Amino acid sequence: MSHFAKVFALCAVLGLAACGKGDQGERGPPGPQGEAGPVGAAGPAGPKGETGPAGPAGAKGDPGEKGEAGAAGAKGEPGPKGDPGPKGDVGFPGPRGDAGPAGPRGDAGPPGPRGETGPAGPAAASIRVVTGEAQAACGEGEQMIGAYCVNGDGPAKITDMSGASCAGDGVKTVVACVKK
Repeated sequence: MSHFAKVFALCAVLGLAACGKGDQGERGPPGPQGEAGPVGAAGPAGPKGETGPAGPAGAKGDPGEKGEAGAAGAKGEPGPKGDPGPKGDVGFPGPRGDAGPAGPRGDAGPPGPRGETGPAGPAAASIRVVTGEAQAACGEGEQMIGAYCVNGDGPAKITDMSGASCAGDGVKTVVACVKK
């Protein structure tokens, strides 16, 4: 039905109602919903409601990021003494040590058996000592084997293979000679 027809029918119904008063009829069906009106101003806040009952536990969440390391704890007490370990292999020899102190002198051993007589040695050399004032010399067929000065100003000066001399006052020259 058109909008005009609805308005006309509504006016006719109202006009009839004004003519005479009859019994109230039954309530008619609800009309179509009208357009929404403008939004009104917000009212004052209501009083705080009572706390409701606790809800069920939620699902387990994902693990969080790893946190920073904490400070080191205090040193713990030593643990109990452990059992001995297995016997190890023999090690390499160490370096040679320093010589120890000499021990006490031992007792003399028993005398050994007498040995056999050895061969005769060469004839002994005959040494002749010659003393002179500032000079001394060996004789013919002799060779000088040593020389020194008595009360001299230094060592004896060797003059040749058979003589020596010393310097100084009151000096004596001594030479030792052997036969050639």
